[in-house]
Amino acid sequence: MKVKPRRAVSAEANCPRSGLLQRLMILVAWTSVGPPLSVAPVALSQLSPFGKLRGMAAPKTTVNDASVKDFINNVDDEVKRKDSLALLKLFSKVTGEKPKMWGASIVGFGQYHYKSERSKQEGDWMLTGFSPRKQNLTLYVMPGFGDYQDLLKDLGKHKTSVGCLYINKLADVDMKVLERLITKTFKAMKAEHT
Repeated sequence: MKVKPRRAVSAEANCPRSGLLQRLMILVAWTSVGPPLSVAPVALSQLSPFGKLRGMAAPKTTVNDASVKDFINNVDDEVKRKDSLALLKLFSKVTGEKPKMWGASIVGFGQYHYKSERSKQEGDWMLTGFSPRKQNLTLYVMPGFGDYQDLLKDLGKHKTSVGCLYINKLADVDMKVLERLITKTFKAMKAEHT
């Protein structure tokens, strides 16, 4: 049997909640093949809700007063810049919330306070948002996608992770379906957390 060499696994991801899923998948893989080369063993009890080790500093991605329009106008890729302006308009319409910068590259709408039941970590996070990343547009759909499979099948070309929707460009998706998805997930988050 030919054994493939193990590759290094990045501990960071575009989506704040995908870090936990990634670490859980790594832990499961360890039971059969051993840890990846660049990741130290981590017990499940050491992970916070955002996939970070307990006892670590507070999240660096916090709401700030940076200009959303300036951020979007400085996106290098013209298609991503135009798509980001369209998403800004769509999210503002759907949520009725004022857009705020979260960290250096996320446009967020709404806010809620979370407190982990398993750790002492707590903080504030956006209800929904998006980020024009280099490789794609990342939409933060916080409740996940379990209840929204019917919309996803009609959305168009996309990928998902735990709480993130990845779209290369808005031309790849049905905008009416995207609007319904954002509306439903935002209302679910707002009902649960505010």
